[in-house]
Amino acid sequence: MAILENWLHAISNLRNCCAHHSRTWNRRFMVSVTLPYNTLYPFMDRIIIREIRTNKLFATLSCVAYILDIISPGSDFRRNAKELLKSDCRLLDLKDMGFPKYWQSLPVWREK
Repeated sequence: MAILENWLHAISNLRNCCAHHSRTWNRRFMVSVTLPYNTLYPFMDRIIIREIRTNKLFATLSCVAYILDIISPGSDFRRNAKELLKSDCRLLDLKDMGFPKYWQSLPVWREK
């Protein structure tokens, strides 16, 4: 399966969960994303990709951030996602969503 096709399938799956008010914070999605390490634009390196759980929310959001950075360079998605995730919520843990501790320093999540 081509990477873009896989990503669109995963994003569609996430969209359906959101549209039907399903939880996403500690979900293991049915569609795992394929994370490429040889990309035209900065994404993630091979070592980091091995550590990412591809069936968790972080992997899919990273794909959304990557695509939006290409098709809509001025998009607020990255900034809005970071702002939302740093809100003081004691009920959620980012690791339950597949976020590594250093996620904001990954190329795909750095501010341009």
